[in-house]
Amino acid sequence: MKTVAARWLARTAFAGVAVGLALGCGAILGIDDVLYGPSGDGGDGSTSGDGAVDQDGNICRDPKLPTKCNNDCVDVTSNGKNCGRCGYDCGGRLDSCSGSTCLEVVLEGGLADPHGIVVDEQFAYVTLTSTSFNPNRRTGSVVRIPLDGGAPQSIATNMREPSFIVIHGDLLVWTTADGLSSSLKDGGSLSTADAGRLFGLTEGDGGVYAIGVYDAPCLLVRWTPGQPALSFEKEVHCGRMIVQDETSLYWTNFPSTVDLAPFTPGISVLPLASLSSPVTTIAGDASAPTGAWGMAQDKNHIYFSVNGEAGGLGALRRIAKDGGSETTLAEGLDTPRVVLVDDDALYVSEHIGGRVLRFGLDGGADGGLLPKSVLGTGGTPLGMALSGGFLYWVDSERGDVKRVRLR
Repeated sequence: MKTVAARWLARTAFAGVAVGLALGCGAILGIDDVLYGPSGDGGDGSTSGDGAVDQDGNICRDPKLPTKCNNDCVDVTSNGKNCGRCGYDCGGRLDSCSGSTCLEVVLEGGLADPHGIVVDEQFAYVTLTSTSFNPNRRTGSVVRIPLDGGAPQSIATNMREPSFIVIHGDLLVWTTADGLSSSLKDGGSLSTADAGRLFGLTEGDGGVYAIGVYDAPCLLVRWTPGQPALSFEKEVHCGRMIVQDETSLYWTNFPSTVDLAPFTPGISVLPLASLSSPVTTIAGDASAPTGAWGMAQDKNHIYFSVNGEAGGLGALRRIAKDGGSETTLAEGLDTPRVVLVDDDALYVSEHIGGRVLRFGLDGGADGGLLPKSVLGTGGTPLGMALSGGFLYWVDSERGDVKRVRLR
């Protein structure tokens, strides 16, 4: 009997060791998937699993990976391919999610003074000043960065201070210290128009409009890309950013030392149907004396940032397009610059504060804001763009192009 019992115990022990080895291998593979993705290099998005399900494919065994997504077990609080819920992809590595919220992802780093950015379905197009705003050096350029990964590709070189950039039909258009430039999205058919140092610009059916800064006289100009000359120019207060809707142009007045007229703080307005008419100004009081900087619009309002005279004194404000009293939406910001708006929120880059902020629109009668959330930190964020459910921005100090998935 002892011999039989001994043999039974030996078989049992051997089976236990085999099962233990099998489970151990499975556990190790699960850890590898969490750290490196199924391919071992961060994952390519073809699968998003952290662990296995049972044989009938319905139950996740590991309590640390409790949620089934596409026949894989995951932790949706930290899985970058299933962040907060199955299929919600943060657009980066598996570790680009924390607390069910997508984290910022660096698309490209080490660029030379990135400034403006615009994005389509395949690329982020970025202006590189490369000069620390030295007007005598032609070292600026424009590059495009594949959204699905890959090295930056050159669009144009040998320019003075390329600043902001837009997409106009099949073309890219950007401002420089010499005027305006345009090219095809792959860099072909480069054309230019001389107009002095321009900064912000906006595009529409009639071409592109840009506003001048620093060079006297400051000009508001219109250009049809590809044409050798401007189709319109008008001397105006120096400005930073400009937007347009179906009826009017709006730009932020800036207190430049070369402005030929006494500085009038606020937002300038000019009807598109009567470009020769006098410019009017709204939002004139609360934005003094530093002037407004960034701006964005919805159907009825202009949103704009005010730098403030020192760190922490910046603000985010709103005024109706037809005038009236301006409303302070947020205070205590550190050098707020570019402003964007969508149906749900306002976004602002704090150039010195080093943060990219989101303020939710509450939709109430007073049009107020929900508390801010910080989408990105560090460096000196400047140009921003909204595209495909992501917020993109450039960090001019670190040379990074970043993005974060928005909810």
